[in-house]
Amino acid sequence: MTVESIVNNPFITLVILTITLISFFLSIFFYKNSKREKILCYYFRSNTLIEGINEKLSGLQLNYNDLPQERITITKFIIWNNGKQTIDCRDVVSNNPLRIKCSKEINILDIQITKLSENSNSVKIKDIIIKDDYQFNEIEFDFLDHKDFIKIQFVHNGKENELFELTGKVKGIKRIIKPLDPYGIYEDSGNPLIKRFIYFSITFIIGLIGLYNLILGNCEWYFWYITSVGFFASGNIFFRYNYLSPEVL
Repeated sequence: MTVESIVNNPFITLVILTITLISFFLSIFFYKNSKREKILCYYFRSNTLIEGINEKLSGLQLNYNDLPQERITITKFIIWNNGKQTIDCRDVVSNNPLRIKCSKEINILDIQITKLSENSNSVKIKDIIIKDDYQFNEIEFDFLDHKDFIKIQFVHNGKENELFELTGKVKGIKRIIKPLDPYGIYEDSGNPLIKRFIYFSITFIIGLIGLYNLILGNCEWYFWYITSVGFFASGNIFFRYNYLSPEVL
């Protein structure tokens, strides 16, 4: 096998380009993971269990703790430290503490801490405070190490699209992050990390298939389309999902 045949071999060209792309992704991945910083994230998902039963069946009433309700919705809320640096309780600004905000129009029927990564985090949820158009539940903890998390469950009579938000100020953090989820990685059951790897692999392979055909000289528009969409989607999944929850909601 001559040097010229190796250079002109489309499969070897594809392998070299693949290694180059993977090296590019990995270099950025390791760079981001080597940075020591505080990154506070949250995410939530709501599911309405029962709705409209009072209207559909006369004489039947939906109660929760002996109080009549139009619907019952469960909102699962998770807070975690995605950074390598520990978030200490002393980092929380006293006049702007961490709190979960939602509309005062909904009735919070029950709040529970369902799971902690570390019991020694000493997490507490304070009573509801209503201010202007919102109600707040202040969150206190001793510390959050890397990937430490707090899972909270709200039972309320609001709709599935009710917005919950983690607000407050932590020293060394510019903003609290709620990850975007254009591909539904958080929305369904299953580990987000595994789903991210599967989605990335599928879209990356699709991009390679299109690229291989372009190297062979098949320059039809759909090969250009497959290549661009595959690599764009894989890059988007790889870079967008840098703040994966350590626990499934």
